[in-house]
Amino acid sequence: MASLVIAREVLIEAPAEVVWRTITEPGQMSQWFADRVELVIEPGAHGYMGFGDQGGPVVVETVDPPTRFSFRWNHPRGEEPTAGNSMLVEFTLTPEGEERTR
Repeated sequence: MASLVIAREVLIEAPAEVVWRTITEPGQMSQWFADRVELVIEPGAHGYMGFGDQGGPVVVETVDPPTRFSFRWNHPRGEEPTAGNSMLVEFTLTPEGEERTR
Protein backbone atom coordinates (compact mmCIF):
# COMPACT_ATOMS: atom_id res chain seq x y z
CA MET A 1 0.00 0.00 0.00
CA ALA A 2 2.88 2.38 0.64
CA SER A 3 3.48 3.00 -3.08
CA LEU A 4 -0.12 3.97 -3.89
CA VAL A 5 -1.03 7.65 -3.61
CA ILE A 6 -4.26 9.49 -4.23
CA ALA A 7 -3.85 13.26 -4.02
CA ARG A 8 -6.53 15.89 -4.36
CA GLU A 9 -6.29 19.64 -4.02
CA VAL A 10 -9.46 21.61 -3.27
CA LEU A 11 -10.04 25.31 -2.61
CA ILE A 12 -12.64 25.70 0.15
CA GLU A 13 -14.50 28.96 0.81
CA ALA A 14 -13.90 28.87 4.58
CA PRO A 15 -11.11 29.89 6.96
CA ALA A 16 -8.55 27.22 7.94
CA GLU A 17 -9.90 27.08 11.51
CA VAL A 18 -13.37 26.09 10.24
CA VAL A 19 -11.94 23.47 7.86
CA TRP A 20 -9.75 22.14 10.70
CA ARG A 21 -12.81 21.52 12.88
CA THR A 22 -14.54 19.79 9.96
CA ILE A 23 -11.69 17.29 9.52
CA THR A 24 -10.90 16.69 13.21
CA GLU A 25 -14.10 16.83 15.25
CA PRO A 26 -15.93 13.46 15.24
CA GLY A 27 -19.35 15.13 14.99
CA GLN A 28 -18.24 17.06 11.91
CA MET A 29 -16.32 14.12 10.43
CA SER A 30 -19.45 11.96 10.60
CA GLN A 31 -21.27 14.52 8.44
CA TRP A 32 -18.56 14.57 5.75
CA PHE A 33 -16.63 11.26 5.62
CA ALA A 34 -18.09 8.47 7.72
CA ASP A 35 -21.33 7.41 9.36
CA ARG A 36 -19.63 6.57 12.64
CA VAL A 37 -16.50 8.20 14.05
CA GLU A 38 -15.00 7.34 17.42
CA LEU A 39 -11.72 9.19 17.65
CA VAL A 40 -9.63 11.34 19.97
CA ILE A 41 -7.48 13.75 18.01
CA GLU A 42 -4.04 13.20 19.51
CA PRO A 43 -1.00 11.38 18.12
CA GLY A 44 -1.13 7.66 18.86
CA ALA A 45 -4.85 7.62 19.68
CA HIS A 46 -6.79 4.57 18.52
CA GLY A 47 -10.32 4.90 17.19
CA TYR A 48 -12.81 3.70 14.61
CA MET A 49 -14.39 5.03 11.41
CA GLY A 50 -17.36 3.27 9.85
CA PHE A 51 -19.08 3.66 6.49
CA GLY A 52 -22.39 1.80 6.54
CA ASP A 53 -21.49 -1.83 7.20
CA GLN A 54 -17.82 -1.18 6.34
CA GLY A 55 -15.17 0.40 8.53
CA GLY A 56 -12.21 -0.27 10.68
CA PRO A 57 -9.70 0.85 13.24
CA VAL A 58 -7.90 4.17 12.92
CA VAL A 59 -4.68 5.34 14.56
CA VAL A 60 -3.89 9.07 14.61
CA GLU A 61 -0.41 9.91 13.31
CA THR A 62 -0.04 13.71 13.14
CA VAL A 63 -1.94 16.58 14.75
CA ASP A 64 -0.57 20.03 13.95
CA PRO A 65 -3.46 22.54 14.27
CA PRO A 66 -4.67 24.12 12.11
CA THR A 67 -2.58 22.88 9.18
CA ARG A 68 -1.91 19.13 9.28
CA PHE A 69 -3.81 16.05 10.39
CA SER A 70 -3.11 12.43 9.46
CA PHE A 71 -4.17 8.97 10.46
CA ARG A 72 -3.57 5.37 9.44
CA TRP A 73 -6.57 3.30 8.48
CA ASN A 74 -7.52 -0.05 6.99
CA HIS A 75 -4.85 -2.17 8.69
CA PRO A 76 -5.41 -5.82 9.63
CA ARG A 77 -7.31 -6.32 12.88
CA GLY A 78 -5.03 -7.13 15.79
CA GLU A 79 -2.00 -5.46 14.16
CA GLU A 80 -0.57 -2.00 14.69
CA PRO A 81 -0.69 0.03 11.47
CA THR A 82 2.57 0.50 9.58
CA ALA A 83 3.52 1.93 6.20
CA GLY A 84 3.33 -1.59 4.76
CA ASN A 85 -0.08 -2.68 6.08
CA SER A 86 -2.29 0.43 6.13
CA MET A 87 -3.36 3.57 4.30
CA LEU A 88 -2.09 6.96 5.40
CA VAL A 89 -4.80 9.60 5.13
CA GLU A 90 -3.33 13.09 5.39
CA PHE A 91 -4.85 16.55 5.26
CA THR A 92 -2.61 19.58 4.75
CA LEU A 93 -4.44 22.90 5.05
CA THR A 94 -3.01 26.09 3.55
CA PRO A 95 -4.84 29.35 4.28
CA GLU A 96 -5.39 31.56 1.24
CA GLY A 97 -6.27 34.93 2.64
CA GLU A 98 -8.63 35.07 5.62
CA GLU A 99 -11.65 33.33 4.12
CA ARG A 100 -10.31 30.49 1.96
CA THR A 101 -8.30 27.31 2.53
CA ARG A 102 -6.52 25.04 0.07
